[in-house]
Amino acid sequence: MKFEFINDIKFKDILLRDYEELVKCHEVKATKSVLILCGSIIEAILTEYFIDSLPSGIKKEDVLKMTLGKLLETAEKEGVISSKINKLSTILQDYRNLIHPGREIRKEENFSNEDAEIAISLLKIITESIKKKYAENIRYTAKDIYEKLMVDWGFQSVYGICITKLNFTEREKLLELFIEFEVAQKSKYEYFQPYDNELELKERSFKEVEEIKSFVKELKPLLKQESIKFQLDKLLQSIITGEKVLILSLYNLFHEELNLLKDGDQELIAIYMLSLLESISEESSQLSNEKTYSTIGKYIKSEKGIEKLKQFANFAIVNYYWKDIEPEMNVFEQIFNSLNGEIKEELKSHMDKFLTPPKGNLPEDILEGFVKEAVKRGILENKYNR
Repeated sequence: MKFEFINDIKFKDILLRDYEELVKCHEVKATKSVLILCGSIIEAILTEYFIDSLPSGIKKEDVLKMTLGKLLETAEKEGVISSKINKLSTILQDYRNLIHPGREIRKEENFSNEDAEIAISLLKIITESIKKKYAENIRYTAKDIYEKLMVDWGFQSVYGICITKLNFTEREKLLELFIEFEVAQKSKYEYFQPYDNELELKERSFKEVEEIKSFVKELKPLLKQESIKFQLDKLLQSIITGEKVLILSLYNLFHEELNLLKDGDQELIAIYMLSLLESISEESSQLSNEKTYSTIGKYIKSEKGIEKLKQFANFAIVNYYWKDIEPEMNVFEQIFNSLNGEIKEELKSHMDKFLTPPKGNLPEDILEGFVKEAVKRGILENKYNR
């Protein structure tokens, strides 16, 4: 079982863990453990379902307090399972109580491997019933919305309404589709090697509709924080494995939420992204439009981060000298404006020293390139004469 229909990530993790343990216990005929785990898994599935689809007059707090018996009773009442399945499942309630040794002795409970087989069968039946009920409750799917965005310009106007009708699982699936598309788009950047994936990009691009980032931005408030944190953890892991396309894609979509990570992890990502920018500066027009680097200064806090920031400023001063450097300077300005006051002043002081050679004048290309644009934007003072 993969429990792909479960919406809550925490519940899903628990269920996958417990089911894996259940399989191992069944293989070695650890009957008591199998019986207890079957009851526990069914209880978790029903609890998660009723939290996601609260019955009339019942609050989340009420669901969390329900016993397995009460959950099964509610499931029958709500049409999630049949009366027959509920009656058969009463035996699971007794099995669930086997966790108490005193009760086992008092009641003189006897159980066999055949009981374990029955419990597993009931688990599968109830799981399939809930899975089917989830499917019936879904009015829209992630695939429906994604494909509609690809072909129907007018669908943008109702996109925000439609995503509220998705359940949590479908919202996460939609997010993954957007991320896949983002990765495929970013892989077209000149710096990256072709990205090998199976995603078929249709002739009609999201760029013709609207930047995909805006769709993700509207979806985020409807996602659970754990879902965003999962993507940020993936971003961190990608830095370790060096998957540059995925790193840029995830950072572009989730840089506003880096505060969900520890300070050290936030700055690690920021430092990496500054290094990466030196390689992909030819894509500055897109980076500027998407404001990819507009929050990076919030995550620069230590001397190591400040040092990397100064190194990047040196790179920009020396390399931004051609005629049309507006896109590059737009990105640099976004980075500069995202810094807190103290670090901003330290960076200005550093650039001032770098632009004040001990002998001679600054090269013409630096004066007409970076310096001219930086002065115009108020990043530097107008004091660099030829």
